[in-house]
Amino acid sequence: MRKLVFFGCNLSSYVILEYLINKKIRIEAIFTKKKSYNHDFVDLTNIAKKNKIQSIYVNKTNSKRTINKLKKINPDYLICIGWPVLFRKKILSIPKKNSIGFHPSELPKNRGRHPIIWSIVLGLKYTASSFFLINSAKIPDSGNIISQKKIYIKKNYSSKDLYLKIISKASYQLLEIINKIKNKKFKTFNNKKLKNGNVWRKRSEKDGEIDWRMNAASINRLTRALSPPYPYAYFIYKKKKITVFKTEIINSSIKYFNIEPGRVVLYQRRNPVIKCSDKLLKIYVKDKNFNPKKGESLV
Repeated sequence: MRKLVFFGCNLSSYVILEYLINKKIRIEAIFTKKKSYNHDFVDLTNIAKKNKIQSIYVNKTNSKRTINKLKKINPDYLICIGWPVLFRKKILSIPKKNSIGFHPSELPKNRGRHPIIWSIVLGLKYTASSFFLINSAKIPDSGNIISQKKIYIKKNYSSKDLYLKIISKASYQLLEIINKIKNKKFKTFNNKKLKNGNVWRKRSEKDGEIDWRMNAASINRLTRALSPPYPYAYFIYKKKKITVFKTEIINSSIKYFNIEPGRVVLYQRRNPVIKCSDKLLKIYVKDKNFNPKKGESLV
């Protein structure tokens, strides 16, 4: 079997790596991090120790130390799942065969950052689990595709729902790829021209702020998109950040055409119902002290 090294430091890395190990795939070394700014960060050293696999902490991805460690192992293939920094040419030139990357979108569309969040925020009907060759140190997610499987996004999916569905599909895909490598049947197919694709930007904190002038469906998608493993949507009330962990669109027989967005129109049990640009939205918040009066404006 070819010599494989694995780079990863998030939940998808952990689940896919565990799946490969359980399927008796030999991993020569695991490169991971002690900390990361990602909300789904996972340190992979525990799974490495448990399975007696060499683990290496990476501080700077393209440093001499990382390069020297990788050269010493002399891998045939580098597998990268959930790594926050692009590899430079000095890293990509080390594996004797190829470097394999993963991106949860229908490449070449929707390359770039936060693909699960943006897929739900934008209301996409489907996305994909894509594996590709990493052959560019400058253009992310741009290499020839190895495997791509379409994944449909159900109407009320949260980020966790989509995340877990993608990881499950990706685990099986990567096992197929490794078995093809083993059986010398490894092939790629050309990516579509990059000009037909787009690149999603990094999500900012401001992207998670609810604006009551949005319609109810958009706010509902935003709260689902930023549910765990991500940091929740929020709004500002009396200069305080109020975290929203769930919303429900309310169909009411009473018409609220004359009520401006952001006003509390009623309560259902202990949860306030807010007028949005079009409909009503019941919100569930984490702050137990948040208790605006009926008729009060949150703006």
